[in-house]
Amino acid sequence: MRRLMGTLRLRYGALDFAVDGADRWWFLEVNPNGQWLWIEQATGQPIAAAVAVALSSIRPAGADPSAAAATL
Repeated sequence: MRRLMGTLRLRYGALDFAVDGADRWWFLEVNPNGQWLWIEQATGQPIAAAVAVALSSIRPAGADPSAAAATL
């Protein structure tokens, strides 16, 4: 997933998968603006603040966006 996110130059994405009858996972899509507020409300984790910091930070050109996301 890190490679996909890096290739797409995404710092965040909500990934959708399906699981078939043989328990195989199938990737369907990545939503760059997926819903996450419910997770913040359920866990109390400061996700909105982390997203704001990530989106406002300046990255050097060519930097791996998934590396920055991993530090949140």
